[in-house]
Amino acid sequence: MPIIQSDIIFNRLVFEGCWVRRSGIGLLVGSILLAGCASVYQQPGAGEKSAQMAVHIPPEAGNWLSKNKSRMVEVSGFADAQCTPGAGNGRVVILGNMLGIRKNAMVAAGRRLYLQISRLETTHKTLNGAQNALNAVLKVPGKTILEIEVTTERCVRVMSFEPEPGKSYEMLVDGEPGDCVVSLADASTHQAPPDLQEHEVGGACEIAP
Repeated sequence: MPIIQSDIIFNRLVFEGCWVRRSGIGLLVGSILLAGCASVYQQPGAGEKSAQMAVHIPPEAGNWLSKNKSRMVEVSGFADAQCTPGAGNGRVVILGNMLGIRKNAMVAAGRRLYLQISRLETTHKTLNGAQNALNAVLKVPGKTILEIEVTTERCVRVMSFEPEPGKSYEMLVDGEPGDCVVSLADASTHQAPPDLQEHEVGGACEIAP
């Protein structure tokens, strides 16, 4: 099994007036829909051992409307390295161009936490010569056909550590499209947790095309 799951998927969207025809795999649409209905990680309650974790991605000028590019990073927490679904497991934070580039969360401390980190980057290319997706949509009359080529690159990594009660941790997710470069450090020492481990991407941690 790979340490990093990485793949590229191509789509073509065709707009005819108010209708959309799609060829290829609808990963872009599917990922947006799934982002809204994914299970959510259960943060510790009052009196339970907890730690703080901040996740951030580098700032980027513009967004998919002006640069034909969008990013989405999702970090989920599980009780094992296979990302087995269950009560309390699920999304910790989700970030992106229009979702924010830094978010804080409270995680359970005193037991091992398995983190699935997925990064999705989508590039839009209009095939009729329009400058970008926004201009294309605004300039195309109701009956004109507009074709947009969508390239989606994604990657997944899985790592684990045991958060210490009361501590704060910083995670940075960076890298080129299709590549997950992840760093995790104790906010007070700026060093990686001594028990930080990386795991093969398998089981439910793999994201199906």
